Amino acid sequence: LMGQIITYAIIAFIIVAVADYFFQKHDYIKNLKMTKDEVKREFKEMEGSPEIKSHRRQLFQEIISSQVVNNVNRSSVIITNPTRMAIGIYYDEEETPLPVVTFKEQGAMAKRVIEIAREKGIPVMENVPLAHALMDQANINQYIPSDLIKPVAEVLRVIQEL
Repeated sequence: LMGQIITYAIIAFIIVAVADYFFQKHDYIKNLKMTKDEVKREFKEMEGSPEIKSHRRQLFQEIISSQVVNNVNRSSVIITNPTRMAIGIYYDEEETPLPVVTFKEQGAMAKRVIEIAREKGIPVMENVPLAHALMDQANINQYIPSDLIKPVAEVLRVIQEL
């Protein structure tokens, strides 16, 4: 009888121990997870607060915008592929032996550059093949490639006649 009671007690202890093991494991894993507040706080620490990020992004946009306006102002002509590309060309025969690429923009920035140029009265010439060639071959703040001298000279001649 005593042996039977001990056996039942051991079985009961084993059942309680196994149940406790799984409960402790579940509780441990649950405690490791972060609360929503902890996740938000960690995100702010890693990424910065949304207000600061927004202010930083706005400052960056203002810097970019002022640089774009300066580049457009330095240009003698803007050569475009209607709306997707805009390449600025500066040429003053007294200052530069060859035309210089002042900027190359694509997409939304190209549209913005075209708007700025029109507001400032800088000629905008649509020439799809030349725009593609300049985008592919020319470097910013460098003279235009030698094989593009003739087409660029033609554009410059046209704007001088205007």
